[in-house]
Amino acid sequence: MSDEKKLYLKELAAAAAGIIIALSPPPAGLEQRAMYFAGITVWTILNWILNTMPAFAPGLLMLALFDLTKTTTFAKAFSSFHGTTVWLVLAVLLIGTAISKSGLLFRLCLMIMSIFPPTFRGQAAALIGAGIVIGPTMPSIVAKTAIAGPFATRIGELLGFEKRSRGMNGMFLAMVTGFALLAPMFITCSIWAYQITGFLSPEEAAPFSFGGWFRLMLPWTAAAAVLSYLAVIIMYSPKNSKPVTRSDIQSMLKSLGPMKRDEKITAAVLSASLILWILERKIGVAAVTTALIAAGILIFTKVIGVRELKNVNWDLIIFIGASTAISAVIEDVGMDIWLADMLRPVISPFASNPYIFITAVSIAVLLVRFAITSGTAVIVLFMTLLTPVCHAAGISPWIVGITTFIMNHPWFVRYQNPSLNGAFDAAGGDDVLDFNAAVPFMALFHVIALIGLFICVPFWKNAGLLP
Repeated sequence: MSDEKKLYLKELAAAAAGIIIALSPPPAGLEQRAMYFAGITVWTILNWILNTMPAFAPGLLMLALFDLTKTTTFAKAFSSFHGTTVWLVLAVLLIGTAISKSGLLFRLCLMIMSIFPPTFRGQAAALIGAGIVIGPTMPSIVAKTAIAGPFATRIGELLGFEKRSRGMNGMFLAMVTGFALLAPMFITCSIWAYQITGFLSPEEAAPFSFGGWFRLMLPWTAAAAVLSYLAVIIMYSPKNSKPVTRSDIQSMLKSLGPMKRDEKITAAVLSASLILWILERKIGVAAVTTALIAAGILIFTKVIGVRELKNVNWDLIIFIGASTAISAVIEDVGMDIWLADMLRPVISPFASNPYIFITAVSIAVLLVRFAITSGTAVIVLFMTLLTPVCHAAGISPWIVGITTFIMNHPWFVRYQNPSLNGAFDAAGGDDVLDFNAAVPFMALFHVIALIGLFICVPFWKNAGLLP
């Protein structure tokens, strides 16, 4: 069967499922428009899972169908596009583009690496540290790991590690830890963070400013960073490494020459933006305002131009806008209350104990990721299904979002994680790295991540996010 026929069959199956649900009689307590919502949403999510078309297309069609079927009003369906989330994502992506294009990211990596000892342990710590320091400057994990991946294996070469060796794999996994696995530490580290807050009401999202998010994630970040570093050096320390000096790494930094105009402007804009994001609550300047002004300055100074604007991931921006609109529409049709009542008997035994609840969500995410390769689609699915249950149980839906975010990086088989596959290929692929060597570390990381979540529970209870 040709790929085109397979695509049509997938779409036919998705459409059939959506139509059957939409035209089904509503259960007690729901109107027919709630069934329209359910059918259209199921069709949309199935298209995201089956990858029948670019992700933004089913999202926009979903919103249009909500209006066409009178499921909700046009204004309600497209409400997320005149909120802050979409504009914040656009502005932050533009800032990240400037950091990447100007060469500032690579320079920052080298500067951090030159500080640490030129040994396996020292450079593994440097790569994790670089990810922590640089992470909040760019919301794209794909871009960060694609840039830092070749850098990690280059450091491995300087240390004399053979291709596919323990040391080389360790360098790569240290980079993955810092630039991808620890991304939940800051709200600006990944688009997923904005996607999660987009599902929250303004009152629920209030605690999650730049500083608020970091404070709530600090216990997890500290535990995950330290334990992951120990895992890397224990599992991948080479028997021998080539003696090098800091000058070997500093020579790479010198080869870049002095900071160029675009780097200086980007560094200044980025520094000012980070300060304003940290002080957001104290000075009363919204994060989206700061980000839009920063993006405007970068455009005005021609650090980024028309080409970069065209290359912005508009697919992702529209996808996030469409997916986060689900939370407004599900409430409008009353299905949030119905779902909460239906799922309460199943979820209540877990929801009454935060440790059991977080463990159950973690395991569910890992299992679902064997079937759904899109991390963004997984977040939509879990936030849609469990937000009503969280409301009924007195749990902040952010708990579901952050747990899904943290557990959203399985890489036990290659197809599961397209972003890390890109980093793997950029770092040299199978010629330089051994994919199978990464699997045990990934399994251990998810145990480490769960331990970090457990450590956070008392802090989150104190913040009122858990009962």
